[in-house]
Amino acid sequence: MERVALRFLVATAVILAVATVISGELVNETSATAGLLWSTGKDESDLLSKAEPENSNDSSSSAVVNDHEDLDGGFSSLEGMLHWAIGHSDPTKLKEGAEDAQRLSASELQKRQLELKELIEKMKMPSDAELMRMAIDDLNNSSSSLGDRQRALQELLILVEPLDNANDLNKLGGLAIVIQELDHPDQDIRRLSAWVLGKACQNNAAVQKQILELGALTKLIKMVQSTSIEEAIKALYAVSALIQNNLAGQEIFYAEAGDTMLQEILSNSSNDIRLRRKAVSVVADLAEYQLENIAIAESPCFRNHLFLNSVVDLTASTDLDLQEKALVAIKNLLQLKTTEALVFKDFCNLDGSLERMRQQLLDLMAEEDRRDYAVDLETLRREVEQIFHEKLGKRVALRFLVATAVILAVATVISGELVNETSATAGLLWSTGKDESDLLSKAEPENSNDSSSSAVVNDHEDLDGGFSSLEGMLHWAIGHSDPTKLKEGAEDAQRLSASELQKRQLELKELIEKMKMPSDAELMRMAIDDLNNSSSSLGDRQRALQELLILVEPLDNANDLNKLGGLAIVIQELDHPDQDIRRLSAWVLGKACQNNAAVQKQILELGALTKLIKMVQSTSIEEAIKALYAVSALIQNNLAGQEIFYAEAGDTMLQEILSNSSNDIRLRRKAVSVVADLAEYQLENIAIAESPCFRNHLFLNSVVDLTASTDLDLQEKALVAIKNLLQLKTTEALVFKDFCNLDGSLERMRQQLLDLMAEEDRRDYAVDLETLRKEVEQIFHEKLGKSG
Repeated sequence: MERVALRFLVATAVILAVATVISGELVNETSATAGLLWSTGKDESDLLSKAEPENSNDSSSSAVVNDHEDLDGGFSSLEGMLHWAIGHSDPTKLKEGAEDAQRLSASELQKRQLELKELIEKMKMPSDAELMRMAIDDLNNSSSSLGDRQRALQELLILVEPLDNANDLNKLGGLAIVIQELDHPDQDIRRLSAWVLGKACQNNAAVQKQILELGALTKLIKMVQSTSIEEAIKALYAVSALIQNNLAGQEIFYAEAGDTMLQEILSNSSNDIRLRRKAVSVVADLAEYQLENIAIAESPCFRNHLFLNSVVDLTASTDLDLQEKALVAIKNLLQLKTTEALVFKDFCNLDGSLERMRQQLLDLMAEEDRRDYAVDLETLRREVEQIFHEKLGKRVALRFLVATAVILAVATVISGELVNETSATAGLLWSTGKDESDLLSKAEPENSNDSSSSAVVNDHEDLDGGFSSLEGMLHWAIGHSDPTKLKEGAEDAQRLSASELQKRQLELKELIEKMKMPSDAELMRMAIDDLNNSSSSLGDRQRALQELLILVEPLDNANDLNKLGGLAIVIQELDHPDQDIRRLSAWVLGKACQNNAAVQKQILELGALTKLIKMVQSTSIEEAIKALYAVSALIQNNLAGQEIFYAEAGDTMLQEILSNSSNDIRLRRKAVSVVADLAEYQLENIAIAESPCFRNHLFLNSVVDLTASTDLDLQEKALVAIKNLLQLKTTEALVFKDFCNLDGSLERMRQQLLDLMAEEDRRDYAVDLETLRKEVEQIFHEKLGKSG
């Protein structure tokens, strides 16, 4: 980076240096060298190592600038820099400057030398470790002002982002000093200190251990209860980072009643939404850790009804982000061994909450700007619902349905139709009160060898409800009913006529049939049939595609889509006259092939990619966005797809989207993400020839121009794309500099992000984006330096 800065600063200093050279002070060392460089015009890459005079054995030259031998600017010494500067300057202008310099007095020449030395010193940038040490010194200095302490912490916040820097923080004595700042009287100092600790230990077990050993977690848990919401949020962020995937941290957390703290945050709807989002994310992480470490005893909080209810209640929020995080937490909690499904059902009313959420999401799907998110959230909601019902058990679901049917069943038993099979069993169950777990396998009469009983309900032997047959369900129902009420019901049933008993039996059978839900494959087949039926209404076709959109999310279902003949039928719908049908069809194809090489191959073989590329140019923005989404999913990490994409001028299509600022922001975000993915694929597959589009100046400029957008998401995606493009072999650094003005764009972005860091609600994002911007800037300057 510094070597590149030198090139431009030297342009202003070279005449001063040459004046010194020509004056005779360095003549022995440079005369041959200057002649060599002027005549050969050697490349910068040849001169970046320490320059040696071609025909000179005079070793004394190395001492001329011994005070600059460690110069950090891409040259091994001031001498090396001078060689490069002379070799890349106009000889005529240098000669004229030298003649002028010869007329200078000794004092004037000395002044010029000092000016040159000052320029060099200005270019020596401190390393990250030195910057961290300076910030730590400011914090450790009792006379540092409040502003100095804040700036030091803000600097550390960015510096500790890289793993190596985070690991160095404790070696430099920084961790203990930052932890001391948690007790500072100023709440902003405390907030920043917590934030630095959270950043430093995120996904870093070594730093987690160091901070825990220094006793910071207890302080941070107390800080979460601060009256300053910003301080509380950053403290909880740090707590989360400290205990994530860390057993020692979690033990301290529970010992300090951290679970109670979380429950209080979640159950109080007046708390800041950001604090509640973070709190429920911590719950999800804790539950996930338990799932991944089943040998560790589960925390008692996961059996606490009020704790679980505080999580479930979040599904009623109007904040979709909070709802999503709550669903993730519930999904993890449901899979724990110690959580009870009936607590979720009876105490937390999870089934009611999930149904209300389903209705809310259906309404949101009608809104263009929130449809995508609502569909993704509905997929997650359904997954939670499925896990919940599995935990309840199809058997538990039966418990409640059987409650309405058990008297009918007993009436049949008492009537004598099943008396041989059930009399001993009923007596056994009433007397022992056996657990449900003992009865969920097929019940067998204790003292009966009568095998004929198995034929009684042979038409229900494949009953999908947690029982092997209707007989098994009946045994469980009797065993879990009140014997007195059963007896009264049986006596009433004995007074029923044969036709009334038969009617009751049919009612029971209908209840059982209602409980048999179709599988995903059956649902997919029904949706495909609706699409394949020419008489299906527009509404039926839309519903079929919406159903497929959710069904193809799981990998196995996506793989089944082609086996069921669905892919070809959905691809046909891309030609439908209704734009909403086309949009949904593209969306289904994108969902089905995302990160799925087998389905990508099937769709490509069916010729869908060409159609989709044309659809991206639709006048309907929603259709264009979903088509580009499908294109992106089809070509991601897929060489065959990318070859078709380039052959169909897909790169030109992307350039047109990016260069037209009037295009919908969502389309431009997706387009630049595709560029980033394509460049990343090239980086990971260096044996593959790079696309010519990556050498196209206009194409590259259309990406760089996005950094001037006011949309931070678009800026971030553009930076990721530029980062990848800069690392390709065929892209030229000077094109990014001279044609795209990347250095100017990055500087403007830096100023913009500094302003955003002053805004509370956007500070976190701005800091993360600045880290990425600096990374891009570093890669750019390194590429510039190597290119000369």
